[in-house]
Amino acid sequence: NFPSWGGQINYVDVCGDYAYVSDYNAGIHVLDVTDPTSPDSLGNFWQGGQSWGVDVAGEYAYVAYGGNGLVVVDVSKPQVPVQAGAYNTSGYAVGVAVSGDYAYVGDQADGLKVVDISDPTNPALAGSYATSGYAMNVAVSGDYVYVGGHTSGLYVISVIDPHNPLEVGYYNTPGEARGLAVSGDHLLVCDATAGYQIFQVLDRTNNLVDNTARSYALHTDGIVDRVRLNPVQTGWIRWEVSADDGVHWQWIPNTAWNDLAYPGTEVKWRAVLEYNEAGLYPSCTSLAIDLDDVSSVLVTAFEARNRDGGIELTWEIAADEKIKGYNIYRSDKNGGPETRVNTSGVIPAEKKKYIDRTAAVGVSFQYALAVVKSDGAEVRSLTVSAQASPSELSLGQNYPNPFNPVTKISFALPEKSRANLSIYTTEGKLVRTLVDGVLPGGRNDCEWDGRDSKGTRVSTGVYLYRLQAGKRVLTKKMVLLK
Repeated sequence: NFPSWGGQINYVDVCGDYAYVSDYNAGIHVLDVTDPTSPDSLGNFWQGGQSWGVDVAGEYAYVAYGGNGLVVVDVSKPQVPVQAGAYNTSGYAVGVAVSGDYAYVGDQADGLKVVDISDPTNPALAGSYATSGYAMNVAVSGDYVYVGGHTSGLYVISVIDPHNPLEVGYYNTPGEARGLAVSGDHLLVCDATAGYQIFQVLDRTNNLVDNTARSYALHTDGIVDRVRLNPVQTGWIRWEVSADDGVHWQWIPNTAWNDLAYPGTEVKWRAVLEYNEAGLYPSCTSLAIDLDDVSSVLVTAFEARNRDGGIELTWEIAADEKIKGYNIYRSDKNGGPETRVNTSGVIPAEKKKYIDRTAAVGVSFQYALAVVKSDGAEVRSLTVSAQASPSELSLGQNYPNPFNPVTKISFALPEKSRANLSIYTTEGKLVRTLVDGVLPGGRNDCEWDGRDSKGTRVSTGVYLYRLQAGKRVLTKKMVLLK
């Protein structure tokens, strides 16, 4: 046991023989836990204020320091921890998780902050996402950040592009989402009033009941009726193959050629893991799959990310034959009509990148890559999602125009900022203010019902709508007809 000096222990991170304890009004303690029965304080860092989350990476402890924002502490000398750098977030920093060159900070009412820590002595803001509720503790795994939203639930934020975080999932926890940790495919959540909860947040494991993980489909030109598998593995793994896109599965018990009872052209394979002894887990470092005299095409990677007001799509494929090129298909997140993005023709086979500049700003889209084979047939990838952010302030034309009695006005902000959208007469008299406050970056929509600030319907005529954000002002005309 180690007593709290500062009123409450908020967080702890352990690296080797040291525990870094966040002790509210007493800052950060560096404890020697070589003997866990007798933890010993080696050093302390406190600069006033309240310390909350802490995450240690290398020689630095990254501390969510309440109203002081993110504070970087040099702990290379555990007896004398000193401040190396700081970034004063605009909110109240509570949680922090570090991955690579970025620290992800739960900044309470100001949402998630992504801070570039490539130079720990000079942290700088890279991006942010305004969660609808308080952003508290944070966990990170790969391209995803998990944010405990206190009473507003659990947020899943994609940081494929750290400069443009994007919410991709949400779960309304029953209590207060507090402590978070990622382990494998699962997110572990301490929900203050609802207890301990476990969420499956990654889909590498498709079936938790039989511990089965499945591959994507491998499309082949010819009929596959024989396969041979050669895995390099430890422990016991039952390998199964399907040639009809997972309708029928067949156990492949050895490394010899095996005839398939259900031949086909869509090959999948899966591994069923058997844990024979506690603490000893099966693993596979490689798997060679031989198909009997057929060629194949497989999309091995397909990603979408925001780039300069458009969506940049990149991909990789593995092919045993020459291909014509690629088509990219887009639909909205609700599964609406699908359209081909590359309208000018098939993307050449040597290309591995395409930027969609026709995607509406602030709208989430789903993309699928289709590999066009020499005979015109297409092999498709799984879908990926992305949303284009505006590169500059923009104000759209109201619709409908002319209108009666309601019209819709859309505008886009390049980043989170205060915005004012108001209606004026052509003489400059204020009719009504529709928006006045801090909004997240991206697309925003609002309606005007043709009434002034007192609720009285205004007369037929030409009106101006004016958007101001920062020092920029945009104005357009609209016509009300009765």
